[in-house]
Amino acid sequence: MAKFLSALFLAVLFSLTVSAKELSTKDGVTYKDVTITETTPIGISFISDGKAGWLDFRDMTPHEQKEYGYNPQKADEFEQKLIQNQGNMVPADGAPDMSDIPAEANLDPNTVPQTPQNTVVVEPGQQVVYNPTYFPSAAPVYYNGWVYWHGHHYPYYWWHHWYWHHHWVYSHGRYYPWHYYHNHGIWYHGKYYPYHHGLLAEKDRCTSKEEHGMSQHPHPKGDEKPEGHRK
Repeated sequence: MAKFLSALFLAVLFSLTVSAKELSTKDGVTYKDVTITETTPIGISFISDGKAGWLDFRDMTPHEQKEYGYNPQKADEFEQKLIQNQGNMVPADGAPDMSDIPAEANLDPNTVPQTPQNTVVVEPGQQVVYNPTYFPSAAPVYYNGWVYWHGHHYPYYWWHHWYWHHHWVYSHGRYYPWHYYHNHGIWYHGKYYPYHHGLLAEKDRCTSKEEHGMSQHPHPKGDEKPEGHRK
């Protein structure tokens, strides 16, 4: 019986090992033990070896593109929306997922009162200033304050992370997720994973430590167009 259980354990372990998801690029880079955290029409966010990454569909092998549902036409349509919205894809009636908020980012209104003095009111469509102080690459920096949005109070850090998660930056003919372009990280199941995989060169990403808005990251103008997905 013991030998049977041992053999069964090894068989299960082997099946888990061979079925572990891998992600390969056209350049020959392979990420192992990959967890896909989000799929968009132009690429995917993922976790590998405890670190976060972003990969544009155009950089994947044809096999990976097919596996993750890449559709060049839908990708182009998504980029057109990004251009029209100047990279702002915040849902008009959306809100942060409070069921997955880590304890460190949460606030107790009994300890941190929701007063006008420590609450920032954000109206729909209002341009929000990005403060990189709270989004270093290694680990988040929390703030004892609130954001009032669509009739509800949200912890300042958590709301801002959600808000900028729905923004995109245009650079060198491509769009990139805001947090990736600024070298921050991904929250997944209550845990923070800093970006390390496939990072842009320092000269190609934003390293500013000053507060700024979307205007610092211009989008295509006139006849300028992204690389495009349909060739």
